[in-house]
Amino acid sequence: MWRTVELTVNIMKELSITPSHWNVKRSYAEVAKKIGIDEETVRIRIQSLKQSGFLLGWRLILNANLLGRESHILVLELLDVEKKDRTIAQISQMDGVILIQSFYGKIVQVTVFSKNEEGLGMQMKKITSITGSKIFTHWKVKLPRCNHKAKQTDWMIIGALLKNADKKIPEIAHELKVSAKTVKRRTNMMMASSAFYLQPILDLRKVVGALPCQLLVQCSEANKSMIDDMIISKFERIVFSLTDSTTHSIFTIICVNLAEAQSILKEVQRQEGVALAKVEIIEELMYVHDWLAKEIRSQVLVHA
Repeated sequence: MWRTVELTVNIMKELSITPSHWNVKRSYAEVAKKIGIDEETVRIRIQSLKQSGFLLGWRLILNANLLGRESHILVLELLDVEKKDRTIAQISQMDGVILIQSFYGKIVQVTVFSKNEEGLGMQMKKITSITGSKIFTHWKVKLPRCNHKAKQTDWMIIGALLKNADKKIPEIAHELKVSAKTVKRRTNMMMASSAFYLQPILDLRKVVGALPCQLLVQCSEANKSMIDDMIISKFERIVFSLTDSTTHSIFTIICVNLAEAQSILKEVQRQEGVALAKVEIIEELMYVHDWLAKEIRSQVLVHA
């Protein structure tokens, strides 16, 4: 069973793209070459992951810079876990919220787009006042520069891909009433300038016989690189990592059981310079469409 899990982890690790690896989703041939297996094995395994419900599809992740904003991650502790569903529903309606990650228990992680530090402060105040939660850590996500000057067609393409990044170029062209050549050219131009990237949507609850966890680490700038390298080299079943911040890192790790998760946590806590380390069991990952879709529609009108 664990050979299958290891193969799944390796494939998802190669398909998952982060702000430090900003590119279009990789081909099966590229993935196969990187992990040392044949392309057909990758194709069959991905098809199996789709059929099992583990791989739900692809999601467009927009560079906040394209909207003149910054991206921040907030980690909340709820005062009343019984009100978690209602709290998450409230957060999802707030301006700037694009992603909510729920963990078993009281912890919820929220990604927001903010205009500036003042705007972030207002968002944080609103979240804590409405939901009755406290934010025990937060950080800015380091994004690549994006100098792309998006035109109306670009915003229309982004809007078409927002809810379904699996859409093919001819489908988008038909929907927008432009040529497929135009869609391909504008999409390649946006990808080259880091306007957006594509990320697989995973339902980690479908990992049978394993425990999907997130490791959160906050540490000193001086020790950050060393600690990140230690974690990546020592813990093999890391599906996703975000390490671009100067003080914070998060890692999605497929653990054998809770004992292994606790062992990982203790190992990280022993490292010099670690100010905070937490391992949480992943419950659900929710992409929030409403606010971002509204912003994209407004950009289409502005550039008309």
